[in-house]
Amino acid sequence: MTEAAAVPQAELGALLRRKGVHEAQLVEWRAAAMAGLQRPSRRERKAANLERLKILGWDVHEAEASELAASLIERIRGEAGRIDLTGWGLHSDNGSPMKGATMLATLQRLGVVPSFIRPSVSDDNPYSEALFRTLKYCPEYPSTGFASVADARAWVARFVAWYNHEHQHSGIGYVAPADRHDGKDVAILAARKAVYERACDRPPSGSQLSRR
Repeated sequence: MTEAAAVPQAELGALLRRKGVHEAQLVEWRAAAMAGLQRPSRRERKAANLERLKILGWDVHEAEASELAASLIERIRGEAGRIDLTGWGLHSDNGSPMKGATMLATLQRLGVVPSFIRPSVSDDNPYSEALFRTLKYCPEYPSTGFASVADARAWVARFVAWYNHEHQHSGIGYVAPADRHDGKDVAILAARKAVYERACDRPPSGSQLSRR
């Protein structure tokens, strides 16, 4: 980013091509740098991060391709009621499918801002890394792999259903990601607190003491 700032605008395109960097990625890095000058509060960062835990869409293919990634984005939007994605961000690795022309054109058309991990920063996408670990360490994950793409899709479908609707996520107060995404966690946590407070007010067995 520093090197790009030092060259004339007319030479910027050639520099980005030599570095293998898309212009949208440079724009995203610049925006992130400017945002860093006005650092949000810890509460704001935590609230924003925890909105990302639910798996909104997935697919399994035998090969990676920009067209397949773009198709998945379109499908996710369709399943969400064709919502307006203008201003949304998609953070991903630097793999060719995520930086391919078809994928970037789809994001641009939908108003989604592409964001890529920084070179040599292994923990730049910690939520995806944490999800991958949960998946790979799942006791039901087949140690010998999958016999076919169909088998892999069937297994991932079961995993996503469990993760979104049953998994009690430690990062959001031990509620399911889908409940957090839909706003149901407020009532769940309030009911849990009420049960805890009633238990605290109940005197121990054989004692007449109560909590004050």
